[in-house]
Amino acid sequence: MGDIPNSCDLNLEALENAEGSLNLRLEYPTHLYSSENMNQLLDNFLTFLTSCIKDHRQLIQEIEVCGPQDLAYLTVAIGVTGTLRRS
Repeated sequence: MGDIPNSCDLNLEALENAEGSLNLRLEYPTHLYSSENMNQLLDNFLTFLTSCIKDHRQLIQEIEVCGPQDLAYLTVAIGVTGTLRRS
C-alpha cells in the first residue's frame, strides 16, 4: 500500500491468497488510534462481511454490524443483548 498516495488515516487492504481466502492488512497512525480500537474495527468489519456473505439476498437492516468484542462490551456496559444490526 505504500506506493499508492492517499490522504486517509486508515488504509485497509484485502488480497485473496492462493487458498482462496482473504488476507487483510490495516494501516493506521498509532498516535491517533489504539491497537484495541483497530482490533474492534476489524472485528466489526469481519462480522459485517460474514453477514453479507451468509445471505446475499438479506435486507440491509438484517446485516449484522457489531462484532463479538463490541457486543460483549455493550452487554456489560449498557445491557444490550442479541446481535446489533444496521437500522
